[in-house]
Amino acid sequence: MASQHLSIRLPQETIDRLDRLSNQSDGTRSETARTFIEEGLRMMDHPGIVFRPGPTGRRAGLARGPDVWEIVSAIHVLTGHVDDPVAVLADQIRLSAYEIQLALTYYEAFTDEVDQRIALNHAALAGLEAAWMREQRFIQQ
Repeated sequence: MASQHLSIRLPQETIDRLDRLSNQSDGTRSETARTFIEEGLRMMDHPGIVFRPGPTGRRAGLARGPDVWEIVSAIHVLTGHVDDPVAVLADQIRLSAYEIQLALTYYEAFTDEVDQRIALNHAALAGLEAAWMREQRFIQQ
């Protein structure tokens, strides 16, 4: 996607905070500002969705619940096995069907991003499982 230049004036305190965050994430000031602007716009379009940091990067989640990728993964598991996967999941994790639907609406808008997050987390889990198996073999020797 082509990008365009945007020049804005910000208070020095905001610039200082932006620089601190950029340094912590090994990113540039522009990359950090772009991330927060994009996330802010997405939160305006999808009320109830927030962004949080994690071991595999920033990700979308429900303000009072799990990450969007976790909800989508659970819905994929339930689909075809229960009549109303949204209602079943809402009951299981004690959220409203509306909140589950918020996550699914976000997923519809950003499918590739959420699918990539699911893949990253599955890969991380596979790596942890492999490490545990190696450890178990070592312990049993």
